Amino acid sequence: LQFADGYSPSYGALGRVQYRERNLLGTGREVKVAFERAQRKIDFDFSFIDPYFLDKELSMEYRIRDVTVDQKKFS
Repeated sequence: LQFADGYSPSYGALGRVQYRERNLLGTGREVKVAFERAQRKIDFDFSFIDPYFLDKELSMEYRIRDVTVDQKKFS
């Protein structure tokens, strides 16, 4: 579990929380969930990596990301 804070000239002060598991239930799969909140932006990111897609040494990443930016606060 990671926590971060900072400042972006574009989005203002921000905070971030992220959880990452590199060996999900002993399967070698990786999952990551992150949430970032800034004064002008909200960012949610979820990813899942399967290193043995179709039971081969072929990696596949599934990712869902949503970014919302408040354009009104840029004026």
